[in-house]
Amino acid sequence: MRLGRPTLNILLSTQSLEVKTGEKSPKAVLALPPEAVHNQEVTNPKLLEKIVAEFIVKNRLKGKKGDLILSDDVVYQKIVPIADAKSEEYETQKFLDEVPFDNPNITLKKVKEDTNVHMYATNKLLFFAFKNIFEKYGIEIEKVSVSTKSPLNFLEEDKETEVGESPAKSTKVILAIFVFILVLVTGGLFLYVRFKPGETEPSPEPTTTPEVTAEPEPSPEAETEAVEELDLKSFSVQILNGTGVAGTAQTVSDLLVAFGFETVETGNAANYDYKDVTVMLKDGASQALVESIQEALGEGYKVTGSEELVDADGEFDVVVIVGKSE
Repeated sequence: MRLGRPTLNILLSTQSLEVKTGEKSPKAVLALPPEAVHNQEVTNPKLLEKIVAEFIVKNRLKGKKGDLILSDDVVYQKIVPIADAKSEEYETQKFLDEVPFDNPNITLKKVKEDTNVHMYATNKLLFFAFKNIFEKYGIEIEKVSVSTKSPLNFLEEDKETEVGESPAKSTKVILAIFVFILVLVTGGLFLYVRFKPGETEPSPEPTTTPEVTAEPEPSPEAETEAVEELDLKSFSVQILNGTGVAGTAQTVSDLLVAFGFETVETGNAANYDYKDVTVMLKDGASQALVESIQEALGEGYKVTGSEELVDADGEFDVVVIVGKSE
């Protein structure tokens, strides 16, 4: 049960946006014109923001929080039998090839169900565009999923979810734990009887093993704390195409805007000899900014280095040069 601000269920389909504040409350519906959204892609970001903002104000939704639910017509699904890791990798790539978007723009989630894997894929530029507009106008989006009861959350890092663990598997786990505890107890009793004080027979001194204290691994929250504190909208970014392939800079720009950057301009690099992605920062800029850019680009692009901008007084805080993938 959620406490605090009223909770919204926001259903996103290819042609409309439906919002409900409860089971018995009437739903508010916003038709999405093809001039703003077409074929599951945002074609006019400014128009989309305008009509969604007016919808939020009209229905007094500001200050609330909720889940963004993706309807079946914006989510691609497939259930495949999986025999081993190799077959899972093959089926996953085959599924991604069937989705009509570039791989860097696809968010993939998998749910394991016994011997099958249920795969879900969607265009992350679409739902990120709506999420950013909602949060800009005072609505906190806690989850992006396929239903209100689904464990999937497209906002989380890629991971597999296991559903319906069988009783036989649970029994085996419990039995293994019991055997482990039994071995520990038996071994402890043997050592106590063997080495307890008062025995006439001298016992050899046990060799002490230096205790190794494991260094605690940093939690994911600690690693991303610096990234989360950045105000991405405050940085001006320039994307330079160093691949020679038309449209590359605009694709990267769309990914950064969807992630939360606001001032992004595109252009061409001085040459097309660049490899992977290079990030150039003004002196004093946090390296957490590089991590934010890598997270925004996803697995389709690899940031291999960061440098200091030569022109410290230039117009841009960050320059991203996109080269050919090695």
